[in-house]
Amino acid sequence: MSQSADVVYQGCTQVVCEAISHVKPPMSKIVGENFDAKVTHYITFCDKILVKGTIERTVLYLHPHHHKENQCCNQKGHNKNDCHDECKNNSINCKKFSCKQVDCYGGIVHFFENIYEFTAVVNVPGIRAGDICKFNVFDVKIKDVSDFFALDCDKNGLVTKGKEFFLLDIRIKCKGKGKCHK
Repeated sequence: MSQSADVVYQGCTQVVCEAISHVKPPMSKIVGENFDAKVTHYITFCDKILVKGTIERTVLYLHPHHHKENQCCNQKGHNKNDCHDECKNNSINCKKFSCKQVDCYGGIVHFFENIYEFTAVVNVPGIRAGDICKFNVFDVKIKDVSDFFALDCDKNGLVTKGKEFFLLDIRIKCKGKGKCHK
């Protein structure tokens, strides 16, 4: 093999991340989550790559409107759309694109977003300090998510602060020159 030929290096690791979220308005339950993880920077060392990146997390959740249960939803001749019209004119400040009436008792879907930074060391046998890699695959995925644990609740028992853990899976396959830099 000549000195100029590219060599393929591979490695993988997993990182446990902890997310603490403040929720306003308070939530009764999570109805969906989306994660987008990306690498923003890397540094090569002997047999290792230091990887830095961000995780953008969006959580969709329900905020119940207990004050609406007996006002419009249980009256004869009214349906869910009537309740939706009533609820969308209330004092809760929510953007049109983020609110949707689920039902009279479930509440309105709200969302919150967080951005977390991560740093990981990936063992990549053969890579050398200072190598510049052209990444073929830089796969960063959320592998598993724990339950959302309530840390604080309001007087109605709705969550205002919570914690969640997720497992970040990082897989690297890159090409480098594979020569030592002295």
